[in-house]
Amino acid sequence: MANSMVKVDIHIIFHIKSTSVTIRKDDLPRLFAYIGGILRSLGSIPIIVGGVYDHIHFLTSLPTTRTLADLMRNTKSKSSRWLKELDASYAGFA
Repeated sequence: MANSMVKVDIHIIFHIKSTSVTIRKDDLPRLFAYIGGILRSLGSIPIIVGGVYDHIHFLTSLPTTRTLADLMRNTKSKSSRWLKELDASYAGFA
């Protein structure tokens, strides 16, 4: 039987809540690297991660073993938790 191959790349954007503190410019490169690590740990291949103080973009592959909802839930929760632990000024980040 022939093998099948599936490759799905997705562009994801998530925005901070309007009442949240914004992300400092100096912290953005570390946050992008951290998100890339989260994606790799979930079996995804991050192609590019970027953004600005109030929203993050990333282009990544969707692993065949994960749903999009699972990938988003894990990425958002782990990156938010990391940012809050980075500095006390991010305590109200959402």
